[in-house]
Amino acid sequence: MKNAVKFRNVSKYYKVIMTGRRVRGDRSFIDKLKFIFLGSTFSERRSVTVIKALDKVTLNIWRGEIFGILGKNGSGKTTLLLILGTVIFPDEGEINVYDMDYYKEMNELRKIIIPLFGWMRGVRSNLTARQNIELELMFHDIDPSSVKREIEIFSKEFEIYDRLDDRLERFSSGMIIKVALIPSFIVLSKYDRALMLCDEPFVGLDVITLSKIKDILRKYSSKDFTLVLASHQTKDLEALCDRVAIIDKGRILTVDTIANLKKKIIGKEKIIVEYISKEPINIDRIKGSYEILAVHKEDSIPALPKQIPMQIRIGVKNRTKRVIIISKDSRITLPNVIDFLIKSGARIQYLKVEEPGLDEVLTELTKR
Repeated sequence: MKNAVKFRNVSKYYKVIMTGRRVRGDRSFIDKLKFIFLGSTFSERRSVTVIKALDKVTLNIWRGEIFGILGKNGSGKTTLLLILGTVIFPDEGEINVYDMDYYKEMNELRKIIIPLFGWMRGVRSNLTARQNIELELMFHDIDPSSVKREIEIFSKEFEIYDRLDDRLERFSSGMIIKVALIPSFIVLSKYDRALMLCDEPFVGLDVITLSKIKDILRKYSSKDFTLVLASHQTKDLEALCDRVAIIDKGRILTVDTIANLKKKIIGKEKIIVEYISKEPINIDRIKGSYEILAVHKEDSIPALPKQIPMQIRIGVKNRTKRVIIISKDSRITLPNVIDFLIKSGARIQYLKVEEPGLDEVLTELTKR
């Protein structure tokens, strides 16, 4: 398969200035001046620490695939996307995108790269949807007047045609993402290739809107359209991605399909239990027994249907506990967990056994 993106030993370093303790107590006249003009945190003792945001990353992303990047906060996901989007530059390494040299052909490269960052929307709320689309197209050296028909076709496909001339300040989060997506497919039709970079793009979307956007991405995914998606939402990655890279402390730990990643922690099952109890139950007491490897307690549970009166919903939610148990063998674990909870005075509301997801894969691989 041909590469859309090729990273070879790419590194990025950040220098962080560490200051000493605050100057307190009696100060000389000079110290007082330093305090006034330089602030209370000034200290003559300073040190510079170098942080490796990316550490010799080597990576191949195939043309036409939806590629996921999964990692904890501070793992290097956003730095990787910012480098790929030519927002910041690496300190070391070689990068090739669609057979273009990253350094020598950067202007041509920027024409086919479309960023969609949930924390930095590439849209302006004081402009209309049409104006936002046209402005983004100009950034990619495309005359909006030459693609009026394409704008209308995609806006109808994305169900925002009737709102093209409304300002984005009146749009929902889902509609704003649709507006941001339209230029990417016009870029694809213009240059016969496109690379879309997404960092937490689906934050705040409802389930129905998210499903529609996923359908759009699947429909238009082709050998010439490549999407790189970084997200904490492992369900999004599992639903969309062909392959996923797991990154930790600036290093790529592994790259594989979803199915193959799950095989890396084969022999483990996830048991989800929701129960109600009047008195607190120390669920940690069962850890290490009955083939149980780990117990994770969660404070929140899925929202109850709105048809149920609010007082009942609030009461149930306050008393309902959700526990995720990682087990070697659910056939041994499950009966003992049920017995333990019932004897502790709990009433079980929900019970499910499933294979581990990407979140468990991430936890397992980053522990090593």
